[in-house]
Amino acid sequence: MAAGSKASSRCGTLFYMAPEIFKGRYTRSVDWWALGVTIYKLLTGDVPFYADTDLEYLMLAGREEPEYPDDLTEDTRDILENLLKKDPEQRLGAGEHGAEDVRKSPFFEGLDWEALEKKEIEPPFIPRGRAHGQPEISLKLKAQVEANVCEEAEWALVELNYPLSSASETEEEL
Repeated sequence: MAAGSKASSRCGTLFYMAPEIFKGRYTRSVDWWALGVTIYKLLTGDVPFYADTDLEYLMLAGREEPEYPDDLTEDTRDILENLLKKDPEQRLGAGEHGAEDVRKSPFFEGLDWEALEKKEIEPPFIPRGRAHGQPEISLKLKAQVEANVCEEAEWALVELNYPLSSASETEEEL
């Protein structure tokens, strides 16, 4: 989405949606809200607002403030509060300098953005399941596909690297 442009479609994952998405027209500031939700979830294990329905979520996200754990650093709390501002025009990243304002946040102090973009930075944490340096394994879902699937669906599964069910596989593919 270009700077200054607006969108009106409602799309995205509910708990990552900025409140203004529900109100109609919105700017790319909604992406900064989603970044705030992502950082919050990575650090706390939960989303800042949870509800069972869209309406309940909108009420919480639009009116309430998230609960911030006491063990968050001042810089972490600051970036979260600024990314999760209710007013999209006041949200960190929504101003004239956009992403540069986010990059300059004390939360990211010391991060070499150029090295990050070149993938030259060692991750501070590597999840168990694969050793560092081991190649990524592509996601392989066992889709249950009937033998009479149309060609377009078969093509889509191949393009997505999803294996067809054994009923659709030939001996050569095995």
